[in-house]
Amino acid sequence: NGVTVKPGAIVRAVVGGAGGAWMPLLAQVTLLALLAQVVGDTASVTPESCAPKRAHFLRRRGRYRADGGVRRYAPPLLWTVPGSGNTMMRQLLEFATLVRTGSVQHDSRLIASGLLGEGRVNHDVVVVKVHRTAFSPEPPVHLQKNKRAGVEPMAWKGLAVTAAIAIVRDPFNAYFAQYQLKHTAFGSHASRLETAKFQPADFAKDALRFAQLWNRTLFEYDDFSRMRCFDRVRRVPDLGQQLDDNCRLGVWRFEALTNKAERMRTFTQIVGFLKLPPELVPNRAQVQCAFTLTDVAGDKIRRSHDDGNGRYLTREVAFSSAERARPGVLCAFWAIVREHAVRLGYAPYKNMTHSLRRAAGSRHNSG
Repeated sequence: NGVTVKPGAIVRAVVGGAGGAWMPLLAQVTLLALLAQVVGDTASVTPESCAPKRAHFLRRRGRYRADGGVRRYAPPLLWTVPGSGNTMMRQLLEFATLVRTGSVQHDSRLIASGLLGEGRVNHDVVVVKVHRTAFSPEPPVHLQKNKRAGVEPMAWKGLAVTAAIAIVRDPFNAYFAQYQLKHTAFGSHASRLETAKFQPADFAKDALRFAQLWNRTLFEYDDFSRMRCFDRVRRVPDLGQQLDDNCRLGVWRFEALTNKAERMRTFTQIVGFLKLPPELVPNRAQVQCAFTLTDVAGDKIRRSHDDGNGRYLTREVAFSSAERARPGVLCAFWAIVREHAVRLGYAPYKNMTHSLRRAAGSRHNSG
């Protein structure tokens, strides 16, 4: 059982939210005895102990690969705002299930990192990545209304879409991550931008566009939850699984996947939502191993950390510099995302009030 989101009730179905404000979700997952059960989080698990061959490949080549495939399965969309941990989620799923993840896009950097399902849209993959491109007007996701005031099923290359997994992230942190990706064109999706190459005015200009993208995507999640994916039986491919009439939408917070106290439970819920064939459902030890390998595969969690000498851009420098370049931009950003962000447990950027007060004081003194 996954998270079924009713129209207008996205935030009530979020799991991994702040405190106890969100509905609990008990995902029923079939556990296989493929590996010994391990108690606790990944602290006691090393790549060499849980997957020696893959660990060796990661250490030597800096990449990984999923070799398996799945048939007769309707993969959900992995639908996120850019910068919200999509790549990390794909790594986790591939390490845990050993099945490739697909994508409606074709990013050579992701292929080079080992995500060999990039560009693949079929029933061989465990999920299909989609998201609006932050700096492109045309989204890969189209919600096409029909004449009966409903919505036609979305499909690419004959793939019927039945469900979507949404990973949401603090909008300020998501923008910082996406901005770095945009300006490190030849790096990986975990690349960090050097401070010397940072342009505060450019960062401030793109910030409001990203805020609108983030907010619009949250509204589209609600639209998706209203869709009837299978109004006619003849549209349902013979996949050998029971499909729901209504599209299923599961919403999880990125922060719950990076918090060691929550991530095992959160990922188990996501796996339950996938409705995988029993033979592909990972057990606890495999999930622990997936987190361990993902931590080795990239430094997404460590991306925003400075090296101590100021060489790489930090969130604090980026947002404070943007506020100086364009006073009020942080307040305007928050005004755009506030409705959804507050319901999801997010708050204004920590230095926003101080920055605005300082900027206002500077303008007063100069006047």
